[in-house]
Amino acid sequence: AAEGAQSTKARVLWDDANLYLLYECVDPYLDSEVLDHDGPVYNEDAVEIFATPNPDNVTAYFGYEMNIHGTFLDYMAFKGGTDRTKSIHFEWEAEGIQIATTHDGTLNDHSDTDRGWILEMAIPFENFRHLGGTLPPKEGDVWRWNLNRTKGYDGQFSIWSDTGTDQANFHISDRFGHATFTTNVAD
Repeated sequence: AAEGAQSTKARVLWDDANLYLLYECVDPYLDSEVLDHDGPVYNEDAVEIFATPNPDNVTAYFGYEMNIHGTFLDYMAFKGGTDRTKSIHFEWEAEGIQIATTHDGTLNDHSDTDRGWILEMAIPFENFRHLGGTLPPKEGDVWRWNLNRTKGYDGQFSIWSDTGTDQANFHISDRFGHATFTTNVAD
């Protein structure tokens, strides 16, 4: 989580059916215009998860990118690793995704100061079935993922697991973090 004026907090939970995400984004200028599914939400205020249930093979993963409107872009990515992913299949469509958002401020109006936005998401585990791993995950299972945030207005970004780049380059799957499923509650 980034600290300061545009901090981001992310929380992840799961049950037998879904992976649940909560992003809390402090943001003085809310920007969100994309309303079309699979549109370029990454060019504005957005949050993302790139994930694979197969921790031993990060060359393929799923991407979900969502904006303040709850518009999302979903895809499967292949040929990942130590460099930027080479092959992204936008024709893949996730099923049963649920998204809810709220914001405190005025969208696309920089004449005032906003407070931020929140996104909640449920991803059915069935969407991850193509890449192996145990579904639903069990206590102690490890996935590889990264949680990201983009800020369209001024180009800032934050990332959970550092990809080792100066610019926002989230698609370096070899640098995705290791996430262990546990019933222990974290702060």
